[in-house]
Amino acid sequence: MLGDRDRLHQLFMILLDNAVCHSETKAPVVLLSSVQGDRVKVTVADRGVGMGDNDLANVFRRFYRGDRTNEHGPDGAGLGLPIAKAIVDAHGGAIEMESTRGSGTTVHVLLDMFRYQRALA
Repeated sequence: MLGDRDRLHQLFMILLDNAVCHSETKAPVVLLSSVQGDRVKVTVADRGVGMGDNDLANVFRRFYRGDRTNEHGPDGAGLGLPIAKAIVDAHGGAIEMESTRGSGTTVHVLLDMFRYQRALA
């Protein structure tokens, strides 16, 4: 696929790191990929603490850290997911997240294999 290899690597490291950090101890993290026509779909799912609707609505805002009361992972700056979204946007793709408190989070990334808009600085 066309794209910035380093930024795509960064994208998936962010998503996998979040899934591992927010999962229950020894809970599996699922990584799935598929080709759908000219698009690649990647899904990262965890069985972690999940998040409520307010957090889900704001999770791609810079510096947003949400409700930290059930946090399992290390403190973050609230930049990982906004950076992930910027990388997806730069590649002309889409990123969606679904989550339920206490049941985990699933992130879907859809990227066009032949549409690369611009490099990130």
